[in-house]
Amino acid sequence: MPTKVDWMSAGKIDTLCTRARKMAPLTLGRKAPYLCLTDTTEQRWVNYYDLPQEFVVIIFWDPHCGHCKKELPDIYKAYQEKLKPMGIEVFAVAKAVEDKLFDDWKKFIRENKLDWINVGLTPTVFSEAKKDARKYIPEAHHHREPQLCRCMGRVQHAEGLLGGWRAQDRGQEPERGSDRRPR
Repeated sequence: MPTKVDWMSAGKIDTLCTRARKMAPLTLGRKAPYLCLTDTTEQRWVNYYDLPQEFVVIIFWDPHCGHCKKELPDIYKAYQEKLKPMGIEVFAVAKAVEDKLFDDWKKFIRENKLDWINVGLTPTVFSEAKKDARKYIPEAHHHREPQLCRCMGRVQHAEGLLGGWRAQDRGQEPERGSDRRPR
């Protein structure tokens, strides 16, 4: 295959193009993959596609990442001062698959008063998914259409998913119990 690039081998170009095709859905301006995760209570599911905002910034972070903990307060300041007044929401996704990560995640949110949307892969969801991942595969989903969110084995009306998550992230969380397990 003739190319206009003479400084890179054809194999390297093929590898680069393959990688670009895989990453294309994750680039700026593209619709994000379907995301429906729990908030810090592990009781409320938040479906990214059901958010009313036209524009949403998705942040993936780890509660034990020093760089994340350094940058998130600055990003939050920009959110409060610039993004939120423009009607732009933040959907912050954390990896909280172990109890220590889970506790540190909630603590960091409270200490930094991060009142944007906080969701994560939590210990309960992670352990249940290892047992039976099929119950975590969503049925149908369509961008911005009202519908049921059948994720994590539960059916909840999407409009009820967002209620109260901000207060829970800033305040005391209920005790973790077995009633939040997927059904």
